[in-house]
Parts: sequence; C-alpha cells; structure tokens
Amino acid sequence: MNDQPNRQNKEDSDKTAFLKDKVTNQVNLARGRVEMMQESRDTSSDQMKQSANKWEQPEGTASNIAYQSRKTADDISKESADTATDVKKETKDAAAQIINQSTDMAADAAKKSKDTASEVTKESMDTAADVLNQSKETASDIAQKSKSTAAHAAKESFNTAADVINKLKDTSINVVKKSKNVASNLMSQSKENLSGMENLSLKKLSDQVIVITGASSGIGLVTARMAASRGAKVVAVARNENALQQLVNELKEKGYSAIWLAADVGKEEDVNRVAEAAIKEFGHFDTWVNNAGVSIFGEAMDVSIEDMKRMFDTNFWGVVYGTRAAVKHYKERGVPGAIVNIGSFFGDRGVVVQSTYASSKFALHGWTESIRMELEKENAPVSVTLIHPGRIDTPYNEHARSYLKKQPAHYKSMIYPPDAVAEAILYAAQHPVRDMYIGSQAKALAMFSSLFPRLTDKLMEIIMYPTQHSDKPSNSPETSGLHHPGYGMHERGTNKGWIRSGSLYVKAQEHPAVSRAIVAGLGVLAWSLLKKKK
Repeated sequence: MNDQPNRQNKEDSDKTAFLKDKVTNQVNLARGRVEMMQESRDTSSDQMKQSANKWEQPEGTASNIAYQSRKTADDISKESADTATDVKKETKDAAAQIINQSTDMAADAAKKSKDTASEVTKESMDTAADVLNQSKETASDIAQKSKSTAAHAAKESFNTAADVINKLKDTSINVVKKSKNVASNLMSQSKENLSGMENLSLKKLSDQVIVITGASSGIGLVTARMAASRGAKVVAVARNENALQQLVNELKEKGYSAIWLAADVGKEEDVNRVAEAAIKEFGHFDTWVNNAGVSIFGEAMDVSIEDMKRMFDTNFWGVVYGTRAAVKHYKERGVPGAIVNIGSFFGDRGVVVQSTYASSKFALHGWTESIRMELEKENAPVSVTLIHPGRIDTPYNEHARSYLKKQPAHYKSMIYPPDAVAEAILYAAQHPVRDMYIGSQAKALAMFSSLFPRLTDKLMEIIMYPTQHSDKPSNSPETSGLHHPGYGMHERGTNKGWIRSGSLYVKAQEHPAVSRAIVAGLGVLAWSLLKKKK
C-alpha cells in the first residue's frame, strides 16, 4: 500500500535530474559559443594589426589587404553578433523551454502526487475501514468465543466444584466412618486395657488380708482399727514396737485377727520381711497400704541433705519397696490385689516451708502414675490407687523434724479427720479406682493450680507461711520421728482450726452415679431459676 507513493517520488526525482542535466548542457553550449566569439574577435584584432603593419607595403597591396581585413573583420563581427544573438535567443528559448517543461513537470508531479495522495488516502481509508471491520468482526468473534469459552469454563468449573464437593462429601463420610470405627476400636481397646485395673474384681474387705504401714498413729492407726472392725485381717507395720503391740492386743481383745511387725520401710529387706510374714501367717495378702510418712518443716536452704535423704527413704523408697513386694505377690498368686499409696495435696502443688516434703510426694505421685500404666499395659492383676489428703488432724506435725522457731501445726485452716482418709483407703481396697481426694480443698487446689499456677504461687506465699505453725515454741529435733520412732497410739494431733467431722467429697467419690445425678439435678434447677428470672 505504501510502495506507490515512493515509486512516484522516485520517477519525479529522476525527471528533475534529467531537466537539470539538459539545462546544464545548454548553458555549456552557450558558453562555448561565447568563447568562440571571443576567439574570433581576437583573430580579427590580430589580422587588423597585421594589416596595419602591411600598410608600409605598396599602396595597391596595402589597400587590398586593408580592404580585405576590414571586410573580414566586418564579416566576423557580424557573424559574431549574429552568433551571439542566435546563442542568446537559443539560450533564452532553451531556458524558457526548460522552465515550461519544469513547470509542466511540476504541475504533472503535483497532480500525480495529489492523485497519488488521494488514492493513498482513499486506499488508507478503505484499508482502515477494512481493518476496522475485520477488527470489529474479530472482536465480535473473540467476544462470542470468550463468552462461549467463559460459559463453558464456568460450566466445567461448576461441574468440577460439584465433583469436588461430592468427593469431599464422600471422603468426609468415609473419614467420619473410619474415625467412628477407630474411636470404637480405641474405646474397645481402652475398655480391654482397663480390664487390667478398673474392671478387676477385688475381694470384699471382710475376706481380705490388708497390710498397713505407719500403723502406730494417725491415719495408719485409724485405718487398722476400721479395717479390723469390718472383718479384715490386719498386718500392722511401723517402727514403734510398743505402739504396735498395744494395737494388736486391742484388736484381738475385740475378736479381730491381726499381727504386727516392727520394720523400717526405708529398708528394702524390712519390707520384704513384712510380705513374707503376712504370707506365712495368712497364706497371702490382698491389699498393701503404703501409708508411712514423715515431714520436715523449714526453709529448703536450711534443711540438711542428711535429713532430706532420710525423709526420702521413708516417703518415696518405702513406697517403691512396698509396691514391688505387692506386685510380685499378686502376679505369682494370679489373684487381683490392690496397692493404695498415700500421697498429699502437696504432691500436686509445691509449697513453702515443707518444700522437701512436697518434693518427696511429687516423686511418690510420679511413681504411682508410672507403675499404674505399666501394670495396665501388661494386664497385671493389680489395682493402683493414689490418695490425695488435704490437711488432716493427726500427730503428723509433732512427728516432723522442725527447723522453725514455732511448732509445726495445721493452724487456722480447714482440717479433715483421719477417719475420712481411712474410709477412702478401704474403699480403694475393694474398688479399683485411680484417685481419691480427701476434702474438696485438695481437689480445688489441684485444679486451681493447673489453671492459674502463678496466682496460686502468690496465694501459697501469703497463706501457707502463717498457717503451718502454732504460737508455741517448736519441739526439739530429738523429739521428731525422722530418724527414730515417734510416740504412738494417737489418732489426732494438736492442730487448731475448723476441724471437720468428715468429707462429703469422699462420699461423693464412693457413689459417683448418685453424685452425677445430684450435680445434673442442681444444674437443671439453676437453669430453671435463671430462665424464670429472664
């Protein structure tokens, strides 16, 4: 489309160059003729000079020569004038011709350029119109195709989404089914695993032989008396021989069956000797109660390492030795038996002043939980229960080693009777149960501490310092029961505070179904009252 104007421009340029060359030739021709005229003049001048020189010759000759020369000069002049006139005329005619031709050519070129431009413009407009029409048609086609493609893509996307949703739905249903099956299997497996403990069938207390360590005072003494009164055969163990003799004599006088054995539970050989004595006397034992324990009151940095180790021998290693002896007997016998470990709510939460005691109870709790899982894993015929006593009114504080200026005691606080602990122990001897809390304060402290540990720290720092000692001076170290036996046959201590007659929380744990029904009823009642207020 753009080649025609370029071709026309080239032709015009060639014509202009031709005319220019023609004018140049005419000018050169005219210049040549002028030069010839100049030469003719010069020749005439020379001849005239020669004629003048020849005038010295004879007159006839000179006149003839002069005449001839003059004539020749006139002829040459005339010829030169004619030639100049002719050259001038020819030059003028040539220039006029060139001008006319140039004008005609310029007019033709302008006309042709105009025609060419018009044609180019028309062609460009036609081409543009064609391009526009084609673009419009193309755009329309593209739009139509895009619309069709978009509709098709949307349809495919919708179908794909529907397929994905259906697949996800099917997958979800399958996952739910599988999860349900897995959960069902896990529940079945859990139920089967629980058959290693919670579904064990333990004997009635009246048919049992029960070993009780720390039986010379406090919780152990109350438990021995209560177990014997309910028909159990009792093996009373402690370091205080006199207290044990009094206890067994008391029980026998009432017609109960009991034996005693002086032993230090911090020594493994003593514990094994207890197991052998029980088997020798009664042929077996059914429940082993790891109750023996002792405390230390004082700042952790003040307590000697020797005292700490001695306390751990009783509170932790005594439990380990007793557990091993009982598990060995139950496995060999093949008859389900119970192990009841007496922990503390200080085994669930650290405390000031009794930091070393709390540490030993933490170790006892960890041991109990770990051995329980191992025994359940192998489906051993052993029930393992951990008792969590709160503050109990026993001689525990008087038997403790004191680093304080004032006598250790439960002071100005809620205190539970040892009978509540004994009741929980004997319940665990007959019913496989994981944990038993003595008093709602023990359970509340464990829960509150797990939810708000830092706040519990601050509360313990404020409350526990003034409530763990009385106003009287502390007993001497020699009177403590850490390194040698303390006094015996005392169930209660010298504590001061709100001493409860029992524990409703223990009762609730003994009857879980009734407790849940009561809680549900209270919840419904509370909801009804709130609804009425609205």
